[in-house]
Amino acid sequence: LIAFGIAPAFCLLHAYRSLTPEWYAEYSPLLLVGLSLYVLCAAMRLARYNAVDSDSLADWFMGLPSTLAGGLNVVVLIIAYKYGFFNEDNVLLPALAIFQMITALLMVSPLFLPKLVMRKNKVLNMVQIAAIITGYICGFAMMFTEYIFALVALYAFGGFGYGLVVRQSVIEAKAAS
Repeated sequence: LIAFGIAPAFCLLHAYRSLTPEWYAEYSPLLLVGLSLYVLCAAMRLARYNAVDSDSLADWFMGLPSTLAGGLNVVVLIIAYKYGFFNEDNVLLPALAIFQMITALLMVSPLFLPKLVMRKNKVLNMVQIAAIITGYICGFAMMFTEYIFALVALYAFGGFGYGLVVRQSVIEAKAAS
């Protein structure tokens, strides 16, 4: 909860407060509500995973995992800072807070996201392994944050899309077990 729930929210709060103090002074109540929503949803996501998801859905997450949401938010924050997003004149300043609220709602959503597990398709397994290794190397080296964002976004949005396609069969398999 601290690493992937509270820390991303405080990183965003600190970025707004220190890099756009005038904007922060005007919109801090709304920002605090949004960031509180993120922390609350992260706590609810972890509770649901411990109570439901870990046992009943072996190959699926229900909702966006908090680790993925936290990592995605921090990578987006790093990219925003890198490209000078935090400018008092930027009309898109609320976008990062809105993005964090969207990931908060995805954490508690009933959407299915496939877990990264070994599959029957060897090519897919090799792609998964290569993406994971490259993502970790780039993450620890703090380089190619755009690549990390692309990997995580592709997995999340592609995975949710696939989960929507096979949703009924996942529900039927869960009910049969």
